[in-house]
Amino acid sequence: MGPRVIFVAQSFPPVAGSHTTRTIAIASALAKEYDAIGLSLAVGKSHPIRDESVQSPIPVLRTFPGIGHSLAHGFKHKAQTYSLRASGVSTDNRKLFRAFTKLLKSCLRRFVVVDSYVDAIPHLAWRLRRTLQPTDLVVSSSMPNSTHVAVLLALVGKRNPWIVDFADPWTLDASRPTRGPRRVLESCLERRILARADVIAWATIATLDEYSRAYPSLAHKMRLVRMGFDAADTAIPAHCFDRPTAFYGGSLPGENRDATALLAICAELPSVDFVFAGACVPVVKAFFDGVIPKNVYCIDGLRHAEVISYIKGASISVLFGNSNPQQVPGKTYQYVAFAQRVLHIAPTSESETDSLLPAGSRTVSNISTEILSALGEPWERVPRLGSLGFSWDSALVPLESAVRSLKLAMTRTG
Repeated sequence: MGPRVIFVAQSFPPVAGSHTTRTIAIASALAKEYDAIGLSLAVGKSHPIRDESVQSPIPVLRTFPGIGHSLAHGFKHKAQTYSLRASGVSTDNRKLFRAFTKLLKSCLRRFVVVDSYVDAIPHLAWRLRRTLQPTDLVVSSSMPNSTHVAVLLALVGKRNPWIVDFADPWTLDASRPTRGPRRVLESCLERRILARADVIAWATIATLDEYSRAYPSLAHKMRLVRMGFDAADTAIPAHCFDRPTAFYGGSLPGENRDATALLAICAELPSVDFVFAGACVPVVKAFFDGVIPKNVYCIDGLRHAEVISYIKGASISVLFGNSNPQQVPGKTYQYVAFAQRVLHIAPTSESETDSLLPAGSRTVSNISTEILSALGEPWERVPRLGSLGFSWDSALVPLESAVRSLKLAMTRTG
């Protein structure tokens, strides 16, 4: 076992989502060669997206997440279970509360610097600085970007090598432009982080190109480290649906993904069931305003294995393309490996996502026509797991190579 690596990330299990998928993959790769430990925030009992069935592949030190998230999500861990709830009258029909919540989130995004985890920065920085040894290599991963800011503070006066896994763009995010004093401060922090880092990872070609142009003197540090799928998930059996089913699991951020067109035609296709799971459920319920069609089902959350099972079993897996052309939804890689059919609802005619999807996937113009047409076609899945090289084993090669090189350089100089 080699020298220690400290992996700092917010999205260690039981937090769930695409960022956690990436965190687990990186942690698993580090654990194969190094003495790796994680550093993260405590997860409150009311954290909105959790999966108690998934464990971290490395031990994780937890620190205080800040007073804001402690008040919002609680201070203690608590397991949650999820079940498929039949459609009907929504239990979340509180219009005034939803309007207030939307206004509050809008204000936070407008006035909070860095991101909503800004109050956790001093706690995370202090814990890392107390834990850090001179021979440690630090890897940090976002979202949120406050993770990188905390590491930057912790490394003041230190010479430890640092790999920054940004994945998504920060100040150059086309879907969330910032202006004024916030833009000035965040640009300064971003520039300091990029300059201090030894290696910088981005998840898409578009983001890598954008930052290489914006920071040409730092482009030599930048690497493409895509998202991926877990090859072990091939063993998960497909879920058996009773009827033709379109499935979507994940979030629907209003500024980046628009599900309006799909939701509007659900009632027009009574022969097809539509299943929505995870963070998108509040958006779906709000759209139908308490009168959910009988063929629409909402699941508060699914464990990772259940998500893969649903993708494999669904007649159609729906993919909402980001309005930001720099980004590729993380679930794209799971769809490439496991989906029967992919219905890509994209805001633009061409994107990096389109180039990754297998032949036969549909970028829609008329959603209802495309769904019925796809269901009428024979299911002929073409094995493509090995040929496309989109498993995590392939995706993480540039990151693993960077860790190995930095560790070797430290050994020689030490």
